[in-house]
Amino acid sequence: MLQVGHIERFNPALVALSKLNLSPRFIEAVRVSPLPFRSLDVGVVLDVMIHDIDIVLSLVKSPVKRVEAVAQA
Repeated sequence: MLQVGHIERFNPALVALSKLNLSPRFIEAVRVSPLPFRSLDVGVVLDVMIHDIDIVLSLVKSPVKRVEAVAQA
């Protein structure tokens, strides 16, 4: 068996959450890390925020109306 890509889609907590048929109106994702543990050449946002975006898109199942982002070095 081979699996690549966004593995967080198969996180048991997210699988259970997806079965609740929620209709979120607002979702906030916050990534805070003093030191990235996975890679040293990019920050935590570039490294793992793509997984948060993928999770949100899979849970919401509707077009994105607005995206706001704030980053701090």
